[in-house]
Amino acid sequence: IHAYPNAAAEVVALWFGDGDFDATLRYIGECGQDVDCNAAQICVAVAAMKGPSCIAQKWSAPFTDEIKTYLRGMKEVKMSELCADTVKAAGLILNE
Repeated sequence: IHAYPNAAAEVVALWFGDGDFDATLRYIGECGQDVDCNAAQICVAVAAMKGPSCIAQKWSAPFTDEIKTYLRGMKEVKMSELCADTVKAAGLILNE
Protein backbone atom coordinates (compact mmCIF):
# COMPACT_ATOMS: atom_id res chain seq x y z
CA ILE A 1 0.00 0.00 0.00
CA HIS A 2 1.42 3.35 -1.00
CA ALA A 3 -0.82 5.46 1.23
CA TYR A 4 2.02 7.48 2.77
CA PRO A 5 3.57 8.57 -0.55
CA ASN A 6 0.07 9.37 -1.88
CA ALA A 7 -0.72 11.48 1.18
CA ALA A 8 2.62 13.26 0.84
CA ALA A 9 1.92 13.96 -2.85
CA GLU A 10 -1.48 15.39 -1.95
CA VAL A 11 0.01 17.68 0.69
CA VAL A 12 2.66 18.89 -1.78
CA ALA A 13 0.01 19.57 -4.46
CA LEU A 14 -2.26 21.42 -2.05
CA TRP A 15 0.60 23.47 -0.64
CA PHE A 16 2.24 24.51 -3.89
CA GLY A 17 -1.05 24.66 -5.84
CA ASP A 18 -2.13 27.36 -3.37
CA GLY A 19 -5.83 27.00 -4.18
CA ASP A 20 -5.36 27.23 -7.95
CA PHE A 21 -7.15 24.29 -9.62
CA ASP A 22 -4.82 23.98 -12.62
CA ALA A 23 -1.65 24.42 -10.57
CA THR A 24 -2.82 21.83 -8.03
CA LEU A 25 -3.60 19.40 -10.84
CA ARG A 26 -0.15 19.99 -12.36
CA TYR A 27 1.62 19.40 -9.06
CA ILE A 28 -0.27 16.22 -8.23
CA GLY A 29 0.50 14.90 -11.72
CA GLU A 30 4.18 15.74 -11.38
CA CYS A 31 4.39 13.91 -8.05
CA GLY A 32 3.52 10.61 -9.72
CA GLN A 33 2.33 7.82 -7.46
CA ASP A 34 -1.35 6.96 -7.84
CA VAL A 35 -2.05 10.02 -10.00
CA ASP A 36 -5.64 9.29 -11.06
CA CYS A 37 -6.93 8.72 -7.54
CA ASN A 38 -4.84 11.50 -6.01
CA ALA A 39 -5.89 14.02 -8.66
CA ALA A 40 -9.55 13.11 -8.22
CA GLN A 41 -9.41 13.61 -4.46
CA ILE A 42 -7.34 16.77 -4.46
CA CYS A 43 -9.10 18.52 -7.34
CA VAL A 44 -12.50 17.82 -5.79
CA ALA A 45 -11.22 19.33 -2.53
CA VAL A 46 -9.99 22.48 -4.32
CA ALA A 47 -13.30 22.80 -6.19
CA ALA A 48 -15.24 22.33 -2.94
CA MET A 49 -13.18 25.06 -1.26
CA LYS A 50 -13.17 27.52 -4.16
CA GLY A 51 -16.45 26.71 -5.91
CA PRO A 52 -17.02 25.35 -9.39
CA SER A 53 -15.95 28.60 -11.05
CA CYS A 54 -12.32 27.73 -10.22
CA ILE A 55 -12.44 24.97 -12.85
CA ALA A 56 -11.52 26.29 -16.29
CA GLN A 57 -14.02 25.50 -19.02
CA LYS A 58 -11.34 23.59 -20.93
CA TRP A 59 -11.86 20.73 -18.45
CA SER A 60 -15.62 20.48 -18.93
CA ALA A 61 -16.19 21.73 -22.49
CA PRO A 62 -15.59 18.32 -24.16
CA PHE A 63 -18.39 16.74 -22.12
CA THR A 64 -22.12 16.83 -22.66
CA ASP A 65 -24.91 16.32 -20.12
CA GLU A 66 -25.43 12.73 -21.36
CA ILE A 67 -24.02 9.59 -19.76
CA LYS A 68 -24.37 6.11 -21.20
CA THR A 69 -24.01 3.37 -18.63
CA TYR A 70 -24.23 -0.40 -18.53
CA LEU A 71 -25.64 -0.43 -15.00
CA ARG A 72 -28.81 -2.53 -15.16
CA GLY A 73 -28.54 -2.67 -18.93
CA MET A 74 -27.75 0.14 -21.32
CA LYS A 75 -29.22 3.26 -19.84
CA GLU A 76 -28.84 6.90 -20.74
CA VAL A 77 -29.05 9.49 -17.99
CA LYS A 78 -28.31 13.19 -17.77
CA MET A 79 -25.37 14.23 -15.63
CA SER A 80 -27.46 17.08 -14.20
CA GLU A 81 -30.16 14.62 -13.08
CA LEU A 82 -27.57 12.28 -11.59
CA CYS A 83 -26.01 15.18 -9.66
CA ALA A 84 -29.41 16.32 -8.40
CA ASP A 85 -30.27 12.77 -7.28
CA THR A 86 -26.90 12.46 -5.53
CA VAL A 87 -27.38 15.75 -3.66
CA LYS A 88 -30.89 14.69 -2.68
CA ALA A 89 -29.67 11.29 -1.42
CA ALA A 90 -26.86 12.95 0.56
CA GLY A 91 -29.41 15.26 2.17
CA LEU A 92 -31.54 12.30 3.19
CA ILE A 93 -28.55 10.54 4.70
CA LEU A 94 -27.33 13.63 6.56
CA ASN A 95 -30.80 14.33 7.94
CA GLU A 96 -31.31 10.84 9.40
